[in-house]
Amino acid sequence: MKRKIAAILASDVAGYSRLVAEDEEGTLARLEAYRAVFADLVEKAGGRIFNTAGDAILAEFPSAVEATRCAIAIQETIRLRNGAFPASRQMLFRIGITIGDVVERENGDLLGDGVNIAARLEGLAEAGGICVSRNIFEQVGNKISAGFLDIGENEVKNMPQPVHAFRIGPPGSAAAAPVGLLGPSARRPAVKDRRAGGAGLAMALGGLGMAAAAGAVGAWLWASRTPAPQDIRVPMPPPVPPVAETLKPPVSTPKTASVPPQPVKPAEPAPVKPLPSEPPQANPAVKPQAKPLAKPQAKPAPVSTPQQAAPQPPVETAQPSGAERQAMLDPPPVTAPQESSRETPKPPLQPPPVQPPPAQAQIPPRIVIPPGTPPDRAYAIIAKSGGIVPDAATAPELYHNARTYEARGDIEAARRDYLKAAELSPNFIDPHLRFAAFLRAQDGAGGARPVFEKLAAGGKNPAAALVLALQMPDSEKRKRMLQFIAANPAFAPAHYLLAEEFGTERASQTIGERKQQFAALQSFIAAHDKRQLPEFFLDQSITAEWNDKARSRFRALEHFLKTAKLDPQTQFTRSNSGWMVSVSLPEPATKIYWRSGERGEFQPTGELRSIDQRTGKPAPNPSFEMPAATPQVRLFIRYDDALGEPQGPFPVDFEPRAELVRSQGDLLRRFTNNWIAINPGGQAKRLLYFTHLVSHRCAISRVELLFDDSPLAMNLTLPPCDPLDPHRVPPGARVYMAMPVSAKKVTVTVRFADGGNPEKRTFEAR
Repeated sequence: MKRKIAAILASDVAGYSRLVAEDEEGTLARLEAYRAVFADLVEKAGGRIFNTAGDAILAEFPSAVEATRCAIAIQETIRLRNGAFPASRQMLFRIGITIGDVVERENGDLLGDGVNIAARLEGLAEAGGICVSRNIFEQVGNKISAGFLDIGENEVKNMPQPVHAFRIGPPGSAAAAPVGLLGPSARRPAVKDRRAGGAGLAMALGGLGMAAAAGAVGAWLWASRTPAPQDIRVPMPPPVPPVAETLKPPVSTPKTASVPPQPVKPAEPAPVKPLPSEPPQANPAVKPQAKPLAKPQAKPAPVSTPQQAAPQPPVETAQPSGAERQAMLDPPPVTAPQESSRETPKPPLQPPPVQPPPAQAQIPPRIVIPPGTPPDRAYAIIAKSGGIVPDAATAPELYHNARTYEARGDIEAARRDYLKAAELSPNFIDPHLRFAAFLRAQDGAGGARPVFEKLAAGGKNPAAALVLALQMPDSEKRKRMLQFIAANPAFAPAHYLLAEEFGTERASQTIGERKQQFAALQSFIAAHDKRQLPEFFLDQSITAEWNDKARSRFRALEHFLKTAKLDPQTQFTRSNSGWMVSVSLPEPATKIYWRSGERGEFQPTGELRSIDQRTGKPAPNPSFEMPAATPQVRLFIRYDDALGEPQGPFPVDFEPRAELVRSQGDLLRRFTNNWIAINPGGQAKRLLYFTHLVSHRCAISRVELLFDDSPLAMNLTLPPCDPLDPHRVPPGARVYMAMPVSAKKVTVTVRFADGGNPEKRTFEAR
């Protein structure tokens, strides 16, 4: 079993039991037809169905985008088909999708949390609808023109944690919010609109003593606001703390020069400029200036804070004096020098620098790569440092940045740097493979092909040309890869990727595929042993991983190819008219051909009137005839395997005399009951017939007869063998004899001409 990350789609039929109870045969027939719809669309999306039990269907996809698009296409197709039935007889599917870690069993079935969560999401979907997990929404929300409705976290059966789910509406759906406008707050349970709460808080700030707290809250709201539709939902904020706590001065804020009190209109609160959220001494480049309090504005901006319980009416109180307002705004003194007099409107002295500006502190120092460092070593140094390399210009730097951006979810930056790294890496295969996987995940199964067609144009980027071959349909992929290897035999990664292509694990894997996989792995391992792989990989951990997998598969294939019977087996049977040759193949085939001698055309054996379920095509005739006078000769057998690929030719030596002895001996050993027959007439007329022994005499060297328990055996005389007509009984030959009157049984011992062990058989006389 192996683990992997996959997008899992789970579905079942809503009200299936009722549909079966009302019309069992019709429901089963329609279920089979709709399963064909699933199979077709899943295959087109690059996925596979790994389990079908009852009315359930489980499928996996390598891309979240393709899984979601496939689900939408399935529901639309089934909706159109259901239009031909009344509402009570329509068969509606519920679909759930998630991305998760799964375990793949040997039979291809998947187990794990990914499958379980997908099944639970399917239960949250409406009939005919789709429900996806939060990780699916985050990956596909900006790529699919459908509405997503946040249904919040849901407790589901056998899951220790709630599942955050989204329902998908049809494209252009008005019932669900547009994907592009859904921010982080859209993923929370619905409460009242936060703007109403903000307005209430603004009205509650009746005194100037509340201005500092209101300014800080307003700054936070300005920094975090996002355009959102009316149905965006936020949590209900907690109650506002008492005024005494609200008026506590902020921590570690430098003092400003005293300002004369400003007149304030009693009807409106006078908002002031928000205090900075960080102490100014953290950035010495910004000099504090003495400014008067902000003038009253016509109307305060709506404000919301997590410390508000409900809107409060304006407070009509006497305004504090200027000294009181200044005391409210001024924090405790800091270590920076202060003016001796609060009367002088001079700015305070600039505090000494304590730390570099925040913008500079976030930029890591540039990594210095010694000149002449190999690219793979440079990449290892950069990868250990972590973070984003500023002004990346080399392939290792760009590849590292692209992977980091991808992990952070910065898709555009990742795409940009992957493309640059691919342009600068004509021989490094891992940036191209990862870029192609990135494009398929973002743009669908065919998303990488147009990009790599441009990269491979001109023939100066062999790694891009090889990865482009991998993007082709299955019917063309192998052909392109073989053409690439023929033109670039020293490009070692191509041999491994070809082995991966031929090593596809499926029941119909042919012997030819295994042989080609073995040869490709052999070439890749030889390149590794010659230390030729580092020039093709930036990330050497991939080199080690590929080498381990290649050697493990090589050993398994080597054992198979050495121990299995891989050549066709033939059996020759002599009849009165000629030779019948039966061919036994080591695998399913679509055609069988034969030829006598080293030259000449191969002749087909023809087809049977039955379909081989392993290939889905008419079964080839496994036998053919040769003339009775065929001399000693070498035959050749070839066949087309399940994929239509020719296998062989395989030589088979034919020696008539030896095959005659062997074939007749096989018949004698298989049908011992036919050796003799005793006439059931009276004792005086009992006769012992041995016609069968005479007809197969070419395989017999001697026959002994023993009646009852007599110690004396009797040798049976048979006519000589005629190779040209071996089964014919010659004129005058004896085929029976009289049975002794007192004999109650006879024991026949046959000794064979090929020197095999003799066979003995006892017959009762009646």
